[in-house]
Amino acid sequence: MESYLFKQIYKLGVIPVIHIDNTDRAVSTADLLAAGGLPIIEITLRTEAALDSIRNIARDLPHILVGAGTVVNREQAQAACEAGAKFLISPGLDEKLIGWAQESHVPIVPGAVTPTEIMHAIRLGLTLLKFFPLMILLISRKQPVKLLSKRGDKMKSKQNNAMA
Repeated sequence: MESYLFKQIYKLGVIPVIHIDNTDRAVSTADLLAAGGLPIIEITLRTEAALDSIRNIARDLPHILVGAGTVVNREQAQAACEAGAKFLISPGLDEKLIGWAQESHVPIVPGAVTPTEIMHAIRLGLTLLKFFPLMILLISRKQPVKLLSKRGDKMKSKQNNAMA
């Protein structure tokens, strides 16, 4: 069964990825995105301001789905969830991280680019992946990519036109 988050991703078609250096901008940025029809935001965990930004958005804008991106280990995942993240995005396919997220009932979208990674993700029970990094395949925005068009009702694909 797909989570509410995954249904929203398919409905919206995109997750804005935000790299925030200043927590003072987090709530206003998320609020502007929601006003523009995107009530979802991924805050990358690449700055000192990331966890506090997630915490502030989760507290002040509970109607927005706020998640943590660039999550590479269980400790980051746990800290992000404690701050209020409703989902996790990871650049890779780490079994320990995925296992923790599944046990904790936290939606996770790991990165995968090769057929081997995609098949491994399917075996782990994942139904949504981030096609990442696109640069590995040297794909331009003008050359659409079809991943897995549909694997029964278990795996869906969403074209990612952003260069990662």
